[in-house]
Amino acid sequence: MTENTTEKSGSWRVTEQTVPQKDPLKNTPAVALDTTVASAPEEAAAGTPGQMRSFEVMLSGVFGGVFMLYSWAWVVIVAGYSQLNQLTSQTAGVVGSFLQLVLYGMAAVATPLWFLSAFLCWGRNKRKLFFIVLAVGLVVLAPLPLFFKGGV
Repeated sequence: MTENTTEKSGSWRVTEQTVPQKDPLKNTPAVALDTTVASAPEEAAAGTPGQMRSFEVMLSGVFGGVFMLYSWAWVVIVAGYSQLNQLTSQTAGVVGSFLQLVLYGMAAVATPLWFLSAFLCWGRNKRKLFFIVLAVGLVVLAPLPLFFKGGV
């Protein structure tokens, strides 16, 4: 074992120790692993996912923020229509009122679930498809009653 000591300013001391590793089966030194980081074009050529570019991170944050606003809008819509929902559920019976409650609850939860499922399925590997799915989600999950004149 060898030890190299380098004195730094003040009382800090950097010590580097190297220990020769041996293969226990052959009594020969083991081959050192290559720990170099591949560049982005090499990763793209190899088909392995790399880090998201800053524009992609920003764009996914914008999509996530819009989806959270959609979720908040659905909560506001459900609260605005609560009296109408109570009148409707009185005539629908127990099963109908339960299904209506689940439907309105899922409307508020659908937007974060859409973003999360899109990210888990396509966010790391197929980024173009990820952003296409998010754009489709913006259209499909839009809180339409909020955009109408007689909305909430």
